[in-house]
Amino acid sequence: MANQTCASANPCQGSGACVEDAGVVGCRCAAGFAGPGCDTCAPGFHREAVTDGGTTCALDSTCRPETCRFRGQCTADGGVTSCACDPGYSGSNCQTNIDDCLNSACGAGQCVDLLNANVCLCPGGTYGQVCP
Repeated sequence: MANQTCASANPCQGSGACVEDAGVVGCRCAAGFAGPGCDTCAPGFHREAVTDGGTTCALDSTCRPETCRFRGQCTADGGVTSCACDPGYSGSNCQTNIDDCLNSACGAGQCVDLLNANVCLCPGGTYGQVCP
């Protein structure tokens, strides 16, 4: 919605600072936090309890199931984690589904991105890897 202010419509969850730009509010997340309301952990970070009873997003220094977003193999060396992504994913934490339509030969058809594959929806209701 336009014409909002941080005082009237603050979407941030305590781990981000509200910012206003031309009547639209948003959040600038603290390090390790992500999401529209800064309420989730960024890739490479995980939820961790803190002494005051709350939680924070701490940098992954050991492999956790969610470190590679369940889409790759994690290795930890000297407190630094890295991911070897499964086919079809990329990014430092395997957070990105590779767009298999980028180099598609669908021609007059419409490419549909699948996981590590694509299919062409061709004119006339047919489909395949290429359109005639």
